[in-house]
Amino acid sequence: MNCQEPTLREVPEANSIMQKSIPLEDAKYATLKLLSYCKENDWAGYDPYDTLNSKLFEAAPFLNSRIPRLVLTQVLKRSPINVRRALLVPRTQNAKAIALFLSALLKLSECELGDHGDLIHLMIERLIALRSQGVPYWCWGYSFPWQTRDMGIVPRGTPNLVCTMFAASALLDFYEKRHDRQCLKMAVSAADYILNELYWDDGGLEVGFSYPLPSLRSQTHNSNFLAAALFCRVHKHTGEERFLYPALKVTRFSVAKQNRDGSWYYGERRS
Repeated sequence: MNCQEPTLREVPEANSIMQKSIPLEDAKYATLKLLSYCKENDWAGYDPYDTLNSKLFEAAPFLNSRIPRLVLTQVLKRSPINVRRALLVPRTQNAKAIALFLSALLKLSECELGDHGDLIHLMIERLIALRSQGVPYWCWGYSFPWQTRDMGIVPRGTPNLVCTMFAASALLDFYEKRHDRQCLKMAVSAADYILNELYWDDGGLEVGFSYPLPSLRSQTHNSNFLAAALFCRVHKHTGEERFLYPALKVTRFSVAKQNRDGSWYYGERRS
């Protein structure tokens, strides 16, 4: 879909809100209150697409096929009431969320909002524990299975570009602050996973990074930009030239697909 969003200048309400400064103490209070909530819930929660974690699929096998999985996922995602507890969908720790917690905790420490060293190391330990299994690289997937539109179900923990990129970026954040070589090593391995398993080039103008599976040659622009950003960071710290060419090529491909109004289609697939 071609989504054209208004700029802030075109939204008077946004200008009004931005002109009102939030007191620093209020921002600190809200931040620490949210941090406390996340700790109390063991850094676990729900996801808009976690429907297939429901134990009902085990109890009612007739639901466990492509169409019911797609329909129920969309229904639960769009429901104005969260009924996950009633449907026996558990809260889970999500690798992408853990990565965002790690990056946020590093920033909080810089802002002198407490000493979060123990929590920072806990987030790194959780990322290590949540690593996708059976893969020779450091890579990560979602904490729930999900149904693709055209193919089968993607099992829980199957590595994908987005989770892997956010985890690697958070590890690089830690490396840049604490110079931990093991975190750099994991981030480089994650970049190698994306390069060796997800990057594709048809030898012409078409190029991209597959999102979940190497067999799905997607042309999704946010995946291209996310991977390119990670590759550039890894190159900065390692000098590894092999990351630069694909980063530049997919970036040029996606930039060339920008519409005249500044927007992008989500991807180039038209079906």
